[in-house]
Amino acid sequence: MELQRGGTTICLAPAERQTREITRKVGLYLRGTDMVIERATQTEIEVNTGGRFIAVPASGATIRGYTATLLQVDEAAFLPGDNGGEDVITAILPMLTDDGQVFYASTPAGKKNFFAGLFLNAKPDDGIHRIVVRGTDIPRMSAKVERLRQQLSPTKFRQEVLVEMLSDGVSYFDLDMIEKANSEEAAVWPKL
Repeated sequence: MELQRGGTTICLAPAERQTREITRKVGLYLRGTDMVIERATQTEIEVNTGGRFIAVPASGATIRGYTATLLQVDEAAFLPGDNGGEDVITAILPMLTDDGQVFYASTPAGKKNFFAGLFLNAKPDDGIHRIVVRGTDIPRMSAKVERLRQQLSPTKFRQEVLVEMLSDGVSYFDLDMIEKANSEEAAVWPKL
């Protein structure tokens, strides 16, 4: 872990509320290690190794100025901005040390955002390691997955649980409507 080595981890999340929740979870995790929390606020933790964890909301105008050995971008598909969060990513990447790493994690949110571009525009030797974990791949989540299957539309289930990058909802015809039109259970027109 970066904190054990005395490094600085910057965690970026779309909203202030999420930064506080992430910091709380990191603090709980650290209590189970041999590291000692020397200083903690709602969005920062410093440990006895000199390591720092700093959670910041995604605003390109206010996050500049840090130096980090690890950048974690939580819910990267939901970053604010007209260009799918690219302005925010542009603001944080210069913070990274030469030997630093970036981790992007997210639930999909359409195809027109920075995170989707990492997957949809993949090139064989681009240096990006992509991991997809579907809710159906996690045995301990099976009851939750079935509940979501019952409660969500097929389109939302595919996005939220099956991790599919679907239409952004800006098409003339919504993907969910097209699926229903092709379904015998929810057909819009009677079968002739």
